[in-house]
Amino acid sequence: MRHQVERLKHVALKHGVKPARALTATLVAVGMMVTGSVVLGSSTANADGGHNNGAICTPKSVSLGTGTGVGTEDTGIATYAGGDMYVGQKVSGDMNNTSGPTGSYAAEAEGLTAVNGKLLMHPLKGLWTSYYTDGTRNGYIKDYKGFRFGIVGFGGQYRPKTGSSTLEVRGNSSDSSIDWVGGAQSWGNAGWIGQTKPTEPNYTANIAGDQTMVYGGSSNDILGNGSSNTNKYKYNDRASVYVPDGTRGTVNWQQNDNQIGSTGETFDGFGSYIKTLSGNLSNLSKQQSESVYVAAAKTTTDSEYYNDLVRAKFDGTYSFKISSVHEKIIEFVGNGTSSMQVFNLPANMLNDSSSYTGVSFSFKKIPDTSSVVINVTGGKVDFHNGWRFWWTDMNNTTKELGGSYTDGDYAKRAQQIMWNFADASSVTIRGGQGSGTTTRKDANSAAEKADGVWDGSFPLTTKDDPAAGMLGSILVPNGSFESHVSTNGRVWVGGNYAMYNPEAVGNTGQDGKFYEFVNYERSHSASALDMDQERHNLPWNGSYSTSCAAIKWDKVDAAGTALKGTSWTVYGTKDNAVSGTNPITTVADGGWNDADNADNGSVTLGSLAKNATYYVRESGTGSSQYALNTNIYRIVTQD
Repeated sequence: MRHQVERLKHVALKHGVKPARALTATLVAVGMMVTGSVVLGSSTANADGGHNNGAICTPKSVSLGTGTGVGTEDTGIATYAGGDMYVGQKVSGDMNNTSGPTGSYAAEAEGLTAVNGKLLMHPLKGLWTSYYTDGTRNGYIKDYKGFRFGIVGFGGQYRPKTGSSTLEVRGNSSDSSIDWVGGAQSWGNAGWIGQTKPTEPNYTANIAGDQTMVYGGSSNDILGNGSSNTNKYKYNDRASVYVPDGTRGTVNWQQNDNQIGSTGETFDGFGSYIKTLSGNLSNLSKQQSESVYVAAAKTTTDSEYYNDLVRAKFDGTYSFKISSVHEKIIEFVGNGTSSMQVFNLPANMLNDSSSYTGVSFSFKKIPDTSSVVINVTGGKVDFHNGWRFWWTDMNNTTKELGGSYTDGDYAKRAQQIMWNFADASSVTIRGGQGSGTTTRKDANSAAEKADGVWDGSFPLTTKDDPAAGMLGSILVPNGSFESHVSTNGRVWVGGNYAMYNPEAVGNTGQDGKFYEFVNYERSHSASALDMDQERHNLPWNGSYSTSCAAIKWDKVDAAGTALKGTSWTVYGTKDNAVSGTNPITTVADGGWNDADNADNGSVTLGSLAKNATYYVRESGTGSSQYALNTNIYRIVTQD
């Protein structure tokens, strides 16, 4: 075997998504062979004095709430569609008429939405309401603003900085039937960016093609005696994407470049990235080690049946008591130690659920700092999400979080999970099912009584309820995704993405007619608790985090040529590094957790604790041409 002298160049990175500069750091060889190593940077004996042992970082948890004026800056992409995006669903033909796509009661998309293709919207939900009577909710309806991008009324408030882009539509569609749409087109009502109060950030939308106006024909009537005009064409003088009067924001049309806002990403590059990421996450199923635990999902009959399950809207205005549920329970049981918990889930375990009202999930023995990847295998996925979600922590305390939207653990656990549908050509996640009683907390005002708003308690049956939300980020790199439920995490789709809730809930009267539920905003709803579909933006903690540290090193030969394909093990103490025990994690050049996402001789590892010392040791050369480097290198992160 030919032995080359190898050098390791290093830098400890400032915490953040894009390293701006190198921080002072230490790289020294300890233990074993030192021949051929080069020490760079400071090499003082006390370089790591006052630093902690290296560890996986627990990123700052983003919680769900209603404080729209305060948020956490997100420099990434919340929602990516490599094809077209629908608020509604495509129908046959070119849809160049007043009917358009099938409508949807979906309401909002938080954070930056990037659509490589075209954006077609037919929003049915009456929300973001203004009133004739001094803004009071009990007055008569004046206006519904439409589907909102960027900011949501209830969400993670995890979004781009003020003044930046929150909607990017490139117009690069492969669907010839919608060639007549340049970039975005709305029916019935529009999409909008803007503010509801001065403390909210203001945003920009960049959209391909000429400006379009709302196409008529919506069923989004303004209900109620207070409005003398229930004209279906009320919003035809409104641009398909607009900024409401009196608020700040900008919509730029004829913008079809490859850039995705100020993220530094391109549509072409990000489309390739999610495919690579998905492939790397799938390969984790073959990489059982101390830092990567791999197991199969399994089913359990525990809690399969439940009577009188109660779910309430996030603000408490409506609650829904379901008389009985019969759900399939899928369990994911970790090992309690590894930083990456990987589970294999065949699609037929999800799809084979027609005898159940839905599928619910239970997680056990997952450390708080661990990331979870669920590799779903199979070409087509279609199931009803259940109403329940269990998490058993390392103290063996179990919490059922399915309806605990404002509980900090609801968002925390969502940030640990990535659903990787690597093989799927199509994924459909349908809503919750059940029959029971909906109760409105407050009694009707006189105006609401006159408008026929439902109050008290009344029977409802829901067959596709968006309030049975999906927890975790969703990755569908090679197919389409049709969501009928609120999603909590990132949603990255290689094909078309549809937010689809076409039918309002209601009940059948004594006259045999079906009556649609009327909420306090004089709108119908697809949800028995008036919680229609929203995209809640949350980060996945397995990715490079802005609240943690990162380290980077390059491997080159004696001539300075990059050596690709290497793999490394990272330890938190020198003793562990020498003995080769208790690693923090492993990372391969170009692997799932190499933040520069390229097999190029350079490795960047994020999601590490700040102000700590790390010991790095090569575990694979990637080539039989080179001997394994037995040196151990120390890198210190700063604060």
